[in-house]
Amino acid sequence: MSNHVLKEFQEYLRQNSLVQEKYIPFYAHWARKFFDYSTSNDNISHDLQVQKFINCLESNERLADWQVRQANDAITLYMRKFKRINNYSSLDIKDGDSATCSHHIGKLQEALRIKHYAYRTEKKYIETINLWNVHSLQHVNGIYIYINFHFFDV
Repeated sequence: MSNHVLKEFQEYLRQNSLVQEKYIPFYAHWARKFFDYSTSNDNISHDLQVQKFINCLESNERLADWQVRQANDAITLYMRKFKRINNYSSLDIKDGDSATCSHHIGKLQEALRIKHYAYRTEKKYIETINLWNVHSLQHVNGIYIYINFHFFDV
């Protein structure tokens, strides 16, 4: 492993004793791999990018479970501790904007599928959102805030 990858992150891990010295280059390696992966998925929220990346690693037969956990830990340390990014996506729906609502419903479906929720759960959430959409998008905005908190926070 190269010690030249994400030097500031490696120094942060070292100074705060967050990871054993021998593992620091590996944590930087996983964070770099995630950044390379996430550039092709910049149309989805950060937490979904992480989930897709972890799912991709899990499907790789050459990687052991501990490596996938290490990658997840590395990304979490980088984003939440080093960069201090704790809030992920927020959905902004304006009253009467059904195109935006449809767009966010599509994002919700993608999020539920990435997180391996049951098809019936997905169907019920979409049905509920559409039911409330008939009355007022203000209610949809409220349900999206709840869904955003529940599904998109890691």
